[in-house]
Amino acid sequence: MLAGKDLAKEARQEAKEAQKAEGLEPAWTVSGPSSGVAADPKGQTVYAVQNRGHCDVLDTAGKTIRSFQINSHP
Repeated sequence: MLAGKDLAKEARQEAKEAQKAEGLEPAWTVSGPSSGVAADPKGQTVYAVQNRGHCDVLDTAGKTIRSFQINSHP
């Protein structure tokens, strides 16, 4: 907040307006940080990689259908 203004809220609103102006509108969101996101070519599954090699697999409604640990190599 700055001088009684919620700058984060204003930024989110501006981003939403910009998306609508470009014909884009979010279908769903998931809370929490992800370091990488990918979708399968058919658009039926979304993979969200989080810290420490954890990956959530989401369906088209944004529901986590499974999670797994990604093995990292030294």
